[in-house]
Amino acid sequence: MKYFALIDNQEYEIEIDGEQVWVNGNQVDIDFSRSGVPELYSILIDGRSFEVLIEEHRQDYAV
Repeated sequence: MKYFALIDNQEYEIEIDGEQVWVNGNQVDIDFSRSGVPELYSILIDGRSFEVLIEEHRQDYAV
């Protein structure tokens, strides 16, 4: 599945195929898990840790 993200006016192409993830054509190591709060996720990207809040809207998501 392919997604597009706009961050600080820069667009990123994100492709997810099973457990493999590519950002702008470059494969990255990602570990993604849900935390105790339903909309909050813990993500490890190339060894760096992030907490991400994902809110679903009618036609898109806010991250």
